[in-house]
Amino acid sequence: MIGKATMSEKDEVSNIYAISLDTIHSREKVLESFKNALTHIHFRLLKIFDNEDIVGIKVDLLNDPVKSYLNDGFFKVITDYLKEKNTYPFFCDTTNRYKDRKNNFISFYQNAINCNLGGPKAETPFNTLDGINGLYEIAREVPGSKFKKSITHLAGGLQNLDGMIVFSKLKCHNMAGCSGAIMSLGMGLAGKMGKTKLFSKTPPRVNESKCSYCRKCLHRCPVNAITVDEISRHAFIDKTKCINCGKCVDVSKFGSITYDWNADPEHFQTQLVENAVAATSMINTNKQLYINFLMEPEDLDLNQTKIDGFKGILISKDPLAIDKASNDLIGNRCQFGELIFEYAHELNLGKLKYKIHHIAY
Repeated sequence: MIGKATMSEKDEVSNIYAISLDTIHSREKVLESFKNALTHIHFRLLKIFDNEDIVGIKVDLLNDPVKSYLNDGFFKVITDYLKEKNTYPFFCDTTNRYKDRKNNFISFYQNAINCNLGGPKAETPFNTLDGINGLYEIAREVPGSKFKKSITHLAGGLQNLDGMIVFSKLKCHNMAGCSGAIMSLGMGLAGKMGKTKLFSKTPPRVNESKCSYCRKCLHRCPVNAITVDEISRHAFIDKTKCINCGKCVDVSKFGSITYDWNADPEHFQTQLVENAVAATSMINTNKQLYINFLMEPEDLDLNQTKIDGFKGILISKDPLAIDKASNDLIGNRCQFGELIFEYAHELNLGKLKYKIHHIAY
């Protein structure tokens, strides 16, 4: 059935397809409704992907219970359809920004295996978009940025995709307010440098008392921003030359070079939107699909309270509209930063107005 429009039909709106879980029957039929939305002749949301397209299915292996999507059959609905249409789907994510926490494909791949998205029994391959060492990045200028020549750093593998499907599960986030499609784009598809810039306003600094004068950082710096003092026997970072790549932090020991994680919500949200805009600009805008899960209240941790509003799944081709609809439907329980919506709309990431279509079997 088709739901009532949330905005006047004469206004420019984005379509949101909603699968509700408000009754036992709807929960039993959720997979059928999900398949209906994506493949039925009336909707055909997966039809945007053509023959031989390489389609990345973005999942969050570090933070979301990806296994539940797999066990419930949501992934299989998508991969089976795409394979039948002779496209090439694969699951993808990016590695961690911390040097000691799954910061390369080899250490990260175990997460995929644990979620049955990797290993010899996996039906669909998995890969990290930022390369085997987690350093495959590409710099992109953000069109329309409020900052002069703003540059974002994204996972380099994005430029090899013909299309993208982004799975997101709504959760509270202390910087963004609530995670969703824009978070999956802006943080989940950022390279290490891009992730670092979200949380730190300033380049790395030397802890002089911990510097062992090993000079490893000196040789690792790609722009010669580091010098060493023979008398004091420790390194210096010229912040006017530093490009904030973090390579010196990666090779340092004992915390001799560190970041100050000094970002505030406004800085984080602005950088997040710019990353998201740059990421979507790298892929055909007609071949992007976003799926937000607003279900399983115990997993959402929405201020430790149950959701009184909508519970279910939203699907859209518009990352801004789907996050705005998600926020509205749960009653702004996570206090999603309005700056994110306003700035995303200003940079043409999507539309703030939407029309909801309710889908059920």
